[in-house]
Amino acid sequence: MVNEVIGAVSRKLKQVYGHTVYGAEKPMQEFKTPSFLITLLDMSDTAKLGKRFSRQIALNIQHFSENEENLVEAWTISGTILKELEWLTLPNNDLIRAEAMRCEVIDGTLNAFLTYTLPMTEKVVAEPDMENLELIARKEP
Repeated sequence: MVNEVIGAVSRKLKQVYGHTVYGAEKPMQEFKTPSFLITLLDMSDTAKLGKRFSRQIALNIQHFSENEENLVEAWTISGTILKELEWLTLPNNDLIRAEAMRCEVIDGTLNAFLTYTLPMTEKVVAEPDMENLELIARKEP
């Protein structure tokens, strides 16, 4: 599920900006600017009633500009990121929302921190009924 979220973020950034996106799908072998880097910061589960739980996926999206001294560009991109990445469509057409979003600029690099919460259900493996089990007897030598 984490790869689907990172992939959806990557596709959305590529669609909006057209910049190179590094992360789960593209390793940083030949780093080019302007570009984005998506990093998984944290993943946690919160138990709900029954077999349900929610999974929180925290991401850091960094934007590397051609001109790191242009803070106006960094803050403009931060506003667009918060707007465009609030809602994501996953490959199975599920719609998820970022519940915690914040941005900061460190050393000329924009850092956007987003946390997505996904409702999940634990899959139960069907156990055979006791009356349907076969008895296997071992023969002693």
